[in-house]
Amino acid sequence: MDLRIKAGHLLVMLAVGAAFLSRGIWVLDPDFGWHLRMGQIISLTGVPNTDPFSYTMPSFPFVDHEWLTNWGIYKLYGFTGMTGLAIIGAGITVAALVIAAAGSKGKWMAVPVLLSAGVLIHRGGVRPQILDWVFLTLVLRLFEDMRRWDKWKWVWPAVMLLWANLHGGFPVGIAVSALILGLRAVQEKKFKLQDGVIWLTGLAATFANPNGWRLWQEVISQAALSGFFRKTIMEWQPFWAQAEMSYWILGTLAASVVYRYRERVKLWEAGLLAGLFLSGITALRHMSLFAVAAIPFTVKGFSWMEEEFGKEKEMKRRWQKFYQMLTVMAAVLFVVETAVDWKNALNMREGKFYPTEAVRIVEEIPISERVMAEYGWGGYLIWKIPDRKVFVDGRMAGWRWEAPEGESDWAFQDYLKVAEGSEGWEEVLDTNQVKWVLWGREEEQEDTGWLDRLIKGKFPEVVPLEKRLAEKGWIREYEDKWAVLFRRQGENK
Repeated sequence: MDLRIKAGHLLVMLAVGAAFLSRGIWVLDPDFGWHLRMGQIISLTGVPNTDPFSYTMPSFPFVDHEWLTNWGIYKLYGFTGMTGLAIIGAGITVAALVIAAAGSKGKWMAVPVLLSAGVLIHRGGVRPQILDWVFLTLVLRLFEDMRRWDKWKWVWPAVMLLWANLHGGFPVGIAVSALILGLRAVQEKKFKLQDGVIWLTGLAATFANPNGWRLWQEVISQAALSGFFRKTIMEWQPFWAQAEMSYWILGTLAASVVYRYRERVKLWEAGLLAGLFLSGITALRHMSLFAVAAIPFTVKGFSWMEEEFGKEKEMKRRWQKFYQMLTVMAAVLFVVETAVDWKNALNMREGKFYPTEAVRIVEEIPISERVMAEYGWGGYLIWKIPDRKVFVDGRMAGWRWEAPEGESDWAFQDYLKVAEGSEGWEEVLDTNQVKWVLWGREEEQEDTGWLDRLIKGKFPEVVPLEKRLAEKGWIREYEDKWAVLFRRQGENK
């Protein structure tokens, strides 16, 4: 029986790993290009202090909050290519799930792992963000058991030191650990001074990075713009922007455990799950944090159910049947979520989402002539035409400052004016001396469903940039099924 259980869960992990591997191979993340190029710059000259990629904000004091990951991506890509990076990305994801389910003794991990994987599949791949999943599970494993914490607490500063240099999600570890220690102290009515000192040491370790205190300044400034991001960036939008059945079912299971076994649930467990769940419904990007944090708790809840329902033969039989049904449902959901993700992945490839052919034309344009491209293509251009500066890319949504003359105060806001046709959009192109515009074909974009149509129906229709540029006399220099390239009238070819 034990061997069958282990074999079954090994099969689950292999299936999950294969799904994430395929995503990493098929999906080219819009930010991959600038991660790769940033890693190259770091390898050659060190971490830059100003922005090396844009012509709109070249003096901006850029903070690379994932500099070590970017360096690693560059080094590994040279040896393994995209397939190797995809294997590593899938391995990191599976490692997060395994660590989260550790302690389940091979009995109850299938359902929460499959549900969690159904949430993570839309956010996985070759992306630095997946490192947050591993670090969060490590923090939970370290703090959930006081005996383990007493034995390994001196590892905490090293964990935070590494996390702070790998990805900007490290404040999650600081916040989660503070919540656990604080609520545990409230429930037990005592607090160990040594625990506080160790926690503060971990906090201090996050300042040991190439940017020092500016790393925290960057994280706080980005958090302050979360309301703006929810209106402009898909992954920051709230729960109603995208159906996430696995997330809601996992949340329902966790809530059911909290309610049924409220006398056994620790205060910090209830507080942590509630906080992460609410964070997830306010922004899609945060759903993954709840998804991995809910695994160990749900596993423990299933073990409590086994104790409760396993004492009487008929109840035990019904419990086992119920768990089998849950397992089938979770597996079906994961397959459905993966199929949906694969369908979307087929549209996130070079030559389809990315303007592969148009970029070859842009390569022939003199570097001195500025090109403005879609936000999601900025990283791709940085990768494919390394000598050319871009108007905006995926790093720059929250960059605001009082810029020196000739630079933008907020390039992403300027970009939105052009994209949405807001007042002053022509002035943005003139001020930044944009001579070429590389844009997606609006008429080729797919219908995203009734909910998206309903939401968009509440806002005024945006006149496509193609039409606005044509009306203003810009010349359509090149077009294909996916992209169109406009040249300002009067400029040489």
